[in-house]
Amino acid sequence: MIDILAPLNQEYSLEIPDHPGVLLIWLVWFAILVVLGIRFNKQKFQLNRSNLVWFAALSLSILLLTPFFGLAVGENPGRILGDQPFNHLMFLAAVPWMLAGGLLGVIPGAMLAGVSGLLLAYLDTHNIFTPLIFISISLVYGWHINQSYRTLLFKLLRSPLLAVIFSIMTAFPFVLFSILIIMEGSLALRLAAAFETILSNYFTLAGMVMIGGVVCVVFKRLFRKVWGENSDTRPSPFETSMIARWLAVMVPLFVALWALSTYFTWLVAESKAQEIVVSELTETARQVSGELSLVNEINATLMDEVDFSANRLGVKLLQSMETFTANGLRVKLVTDEGLILFPNEENAQFFEGRTFSTPTYFEESDTDGSQTINYYQPFPEGQWAVILSEPQSTISKMAWETAAPVFVVGFGVIVIVIFGLAISWSPVKKSILQWDSAIDQFHAGNLDIALPERPLSGELNLLSGGIEKLIDSFRAKLENQFDLSAVNKETSGRLDLEGSLDVVMKAALMHNVSAVRIILPWAAATNREGDQTQRFGTGKHARLLMPLDDQVLSRVQESGEFILDNFQAGKTLNLEKGMPFPASLMAYPLATEGKPFGAFWVSYQDLQSPGDEDFAYFKALAKKASLVVSNNYIFNQTTILKERYEKALATMPDAVFLIDQDGKVLYQNLPAEDLSKRLEFREGDDPDTFRLRKTIFSGAINENSTEPVSDEVLLDGGNIYQVMATPLDIGDQGNGRMIVMRDITQEKEDDLKKSEYVTTVSHELRSPLTLIQGYAKILRLTGNLNDQQGDYVDNIIEGAEEMKSLVHNLLNIGRLEGGEPLEFKQVFAGDLIQKVADSMSAQAKQKNILLNVERPNQQTIIEGDTTYLTQALKNLVDNSIKFTKMGGEVVLSILDDGNNVTFSVLDNGAGISPLDQRHVFEKFHRSGSSPDGKQKGSGLGLAIVKSIAEHHSGKVWFESQLGQGSIFYLQIPKNSSMK
Repeated sequence: MIDILAPLNQEYSLEIPDHPGVLLIWLVWFAILVVLGIRFNKQKFQLNRSNLVWFAALSLSILLLTPFFGLAVGENPGRILGDQPFNHLMFLAAVPWMLAGGLLGVIPGAMLAGVSGLLLAYLDTHNIFTPLIFISISLVYGWHINQSYRTLLFKLLRSPLLAVIFSIMTAFPFVLFSILIIMEGSLALRLAAAFETILSNYFTLAGMVMIGGVVCVVFKRLFRKVWGENSDTRPSPFETSMIARWLAVMVPLFVALWALSTYFTWLVAESKAQEIVVSELTETARQVSGELSLVNEINATLMDEVDFSANRLGVKLLQSMETFTANGLRVKLVTDEGLILFPNEENAQFFEGRTFSTPTYFEESDTDGSQTINYYQPFPEGQWAVILSEPQSTISKMAWETAAPVFVVGFGVIVIVIFGLAISWSPVKKSILQWDSAIDQFHAGNLDIALPERPLSGELNLLSGGIEKLIDSFRAKLENQFDLSAVNKETSGRLDLEGSLDVVMKAALMHNVSAVRIILPWAAATNREGDQTQRFGTGKHARLLMPLDDQVLSRVQESGEFILDNFQAGKTLNLEKGMPFPASLMAYPLATEGKPFGAFWVSYQDLQSPGDEDFAYFKALAKKASLVVSNNYIFNQTTILKERYEKALATMPDAVFLIDQDGKVLYQNLPAEDLSKRLEFREGDDPDTFRLRKTIFSGAINENSTEPVSDEVLLDGGNIYQVMATPLDIGDQGNGRMIVMRDITQEKEDDLKKSEYVTTVSHELRSPLTLIQGYAKILRLTGNLNDQQGDYVDNIIEGAEEMKSLVHNLLNIGRLEGGEPLEFKQVFAGDLIQKVADSMSAQAKQKNILLNVERPNQQTIIEGDTTYLTQALKNLVDNSIKFTKMGGEVVLSILDDGNNVTFSVLDNGAGISPLDQRHVFEKFHRSGSSPDGKQKGSGLGLAIVKSIAEHHSGKVWFESQLGQGSIFYLQIPKNSSMK
């Protein structure tokens, strides 16, 4: 198997530190992670089948993805005494727990991260802090994925890729802290080791997390339904807390600056310390080399058997090298054969390190694994050499001495800034809470709240002053609204002008003005004839300032409302001697529908500069005064109109009733009062009279039509009245009706006499017409007639036929109006229209008109007089054929709605003009001409149809458009005999 598939160490173990402090730090860190996991767990893990399957699958994937598919990132430097938290970049190690954070929530993701980190620590790093780092990153990532804050920043952080980037940014302190804790030695050595290895460990962890984030992005796109999404959002800490917003920006900035400054200071100090150590090693080597040269000159003959103790200079050399050794510097003196002359051991030892022909500086690991800095200085003759060694820890200590102040001071500054902000924010927060409580009380309607004391200075003082002004302004507006509401309440329903205006002026006087004036210069405004100007005033100086009315009115008429403050009234208006000098003056026009008719003005004696609330209040009072005057004018006009209408109605001979929607009489004129006495129901009277009253009024009210309706009623005593009901809007009392009752008894008697006379004449004409028609036909049989004689005979026969038709129609009208009873029986509606169509087919064929019948699938039965219904339908069809052009079409159809049967006759003829439509069903009315240019018919056909419909409790109507045809409807109830 290649290394990338199984890169982990062969030694599987988990090293537990011996130091109890390290274990305590591990336990504290783990406890903090548990608490944070519980707090971050907004998305509760539900134990359903789907979640358990995902959790089991991701748990098993840890065993495959954590120990395999990785790459080594470097070796452990010699000066690091302990295992690093990350030795290999395991490509897919973070994928399972990052998927769990998005699919299942914070807690499941943290659990799988801990298992993955523990497995990686056992197989590779042997570092107990590896699982804690994984859990920490998992909590940060899971919180970003599952948080439900509504601002744009937090919405973006819910995406896996941005959540990963932010998690990687927060991972740096976790890795650095774990390296510092697990190492041994002094703090300087630990910092040196941490700064040397932090980048390799950090980028190893970042690579694993970034790969997991990319996998999560792809997974979310493919499985969007199972990925956790927060539908409910809430305000973010940045929206609810200013201190949180400040800390979120400043603390990371301070920490980053502190870390960078410490890191770069350390690098500079370490480089400087290394230069110092190398310089010291070089100087020491030169000193030792010089002393060795002197010893070598004295003992030139004994080069290979030098006894340093045999001469005074040798003893001095030994003392110097022992001094260097006592100061921490390691000194070795070796021959060209590698024999170590110093330090002098009992048994001869040889130098096994590297040798050089020239002075050389180099680094290497000592036998105990620690790093050392070495300097090799050969003897000029090449027989001896001096080797100086300095521990790397010396450089680290020197660098720490330089970087420690920056580290400590920077950390102290961060702590001081945070605590200083908290302390300085405390009074600000206290003031804000006090103002918030005061605003809540004010919002609840408590206008007498005690406002918090202002801070001594600063922007908060300006803010407090602004809130005070806002509350004072709002309080003034509320008080003004209360005053205006009281004015509205007192003036509503009042009809006297002076009393209503007095209420308005007293409301203005409550605002400490010295005078309130109202001028009404036109009689039309008050409806008082002969009174050109009405003046009203109240207040301490109202009478003294009355001479200014005309000047103020003139200014208002020219420019509308105007304000004079800071004693400008004396410069703008002509003040008389002894007149009070107004400090400020406000004037507003009185107008209705944009038309001015007067002025309203007030003056202050002491207040030089009124506020905006005062302007708005007096402007509202001026509008109220305008409304009072307008209402008074309207009331007066209405009263006059009412009196005029009552006089007009009183002179009418007809009875007029005005009733509401419940039938209650609101008004009746004198004829109506006389008639009402006959309609009243009293104990012992005929109950039919009371039912008749209910029929007249309630029936008219309950009529659904919005158009005027008309009917005829017969009262006890034999009088016949025509009742006309017209809908009216009567304001607050809803919809009512005006009912006009006209006595038409005499007209009915005259019509009856006319009908009897027409019937008598019609009967008398039948026999002569029959004889004329008979003899005209016999003339054709007496012999051959020339063409002219034949035409005369045809005209006689045709005229007789028309006369017989007219007589027949007159007799039918007479029988119907005379109350002749109808013979009701069941009739098949389909057979009826078919019979009519068959009888009219010959007449239709003469004009090449297509006569169609649309019969329903089921037989429809109605009750009616077959003869009269047939006559009515024939009249409708005859009219359609008569007024339809050659080649036209007439259609007969039936519509059954369950209670009624509606016959319709449709044609595409000439149509009926709007002027003729209102007279269509009147007797002897003929509308227009037929298409051939001749007027045909007696004008009784449609009148007969209407009478037949009414005798069957039905109705007839039509729809027509000139030039496009007409459609007539005849509606008959199925049980018309019961009605």
